[in-house]
Amino acid sequence: MNSSGGTFDTKEYALGYADASPSELLHNSDSKYICIALVYFFYTKRSQLRKISQFKKTRGIKRKLQTQKYIIDSIEKGLIAPVGISNWNESSVALENGKYILKEAGIVTDEKDFSDLIEIGEHNLSYGHCVSLGWYSIVLSTFLKQIGQIAKIENKNKVAILLDLLPGDRIHNLRSFNVVEKIIDNSVLEEFQMEAIEENELEIMGYAYGLKDGTTKGIKNDFEYVITDWIVQSFYSLLIYEKEKLEKTSDEYQLSLLAKYLIDKGVFKIRNAFKLI
Repeated sequence: MNSSGGTFDTKEYALGYADASPSELLHNSDSKYICIALVYFFYTKRSQLRKISQFKKTRGIKRKLQTQKYIIDSIEKGLIAPVGISNWNESSVALENGKYILKEAGIVTDEKDFSDLIEIGEHNLSYGHCVSLGWYSIVLSTFLKQIGQIAKIENKNKVAILLDLLPGDRIHNLRSFNVVEKIIDNSVLEEFQMEAIEENELEIMGYAYGLKDGTTKGIKNDFEYVITDWIVQSFYSLLIYEKEKLEKTSDEYQLSLLAKYLIDKGVFKIRNAFKLI
């Protein structure tokens, strides 16, 4: 896996943004499902957009729906041009595949209790933490073909997927990021990356954390990160609404309207549940 802490020039790089809901650490989640999305912005007219808060920091359903409507209106007015893909799966299936990819990457030789610690480099992480990152790594790798195809359309030969800061990580302590890197570099997932590079004639393809003023905190409030957060939350809401067969009066249905709009507009696709084993 090619990772970098340097500067990404959008004239050279096709930058995708990835995020998960309810959390990358699905082994700690009560949800039966997980949703991970990749978003690419053809453009974002920052000077014409008002600042919005992340989904979790927006209190109350009324304010959430107002922000969702603002994002939809901004797309309609041509202020934002997002495209992308959303993947969903059952948490139980995702966890089984996370266990499988950990073994293939040589991180463990047998299954353990989620609370058991395993040593990776200089860090000790719980087995459950690593299993969750295993599934996250699998989905990220499947996104490479999509972002590679976009890069080709945009006449760019360098690609980077910018990640939301993974649980447990800080800018000078990338223990979760390093696990993702180790999994991809030492498993069949590396082949996904090489295929995407060859098919789309790319020079560089990798993953990174975005930085602003030397930290990852400020970047979380940038438009692309915030809008990606809202998009993945909306696709997760759509997933829960459909799988649990909720009423149209439910919060989940109301919060899924952004996802439904992006699908109807033809700029987003849903990749249904899959498994490696």
